[in-house]
Amino acid sequence: ACNKAVVLLQERAQEQIDNGDLNAAAKTLERAVSIDPRDARSWNLLAHLRARQKQYTMAVNIAAKSNSLAGENQKALKKDNLMLMADMKTRLGDTAQAEQYRRQANAIN
Repeated sequence: ACNKAVVLLQERAQEQIDNGDLNAAAKTLERAVSIDPRDARSWNLLAHLRARQKQYTMAVNIAAKSNSLAGENQKALKKDNLMLMADMKTRLGDTAQAEQYRRQANAIN
């Protein structure tokens, strides 16, 4: 993120998540994505948050959105999104799709 406000919101959201204040973190991240809807990191954090809230399908969709916005230099972020997607698909009982995401993640180096 080049936007300082977005970076600060991401940091605050991470603290809120670490403290277990998931609703506050959701509001913080929604502010971050409204400021810069193309910031892949904000969407990644939001995907992890939805996963923590057991909103598995939403987490997959948001992580996929993050990946579609991630730049070539954001390999670790892409890998993280794919591993999250694999985990969520496993929890949803879609092991074939989970395996596919895991393979895509492992192909990133």
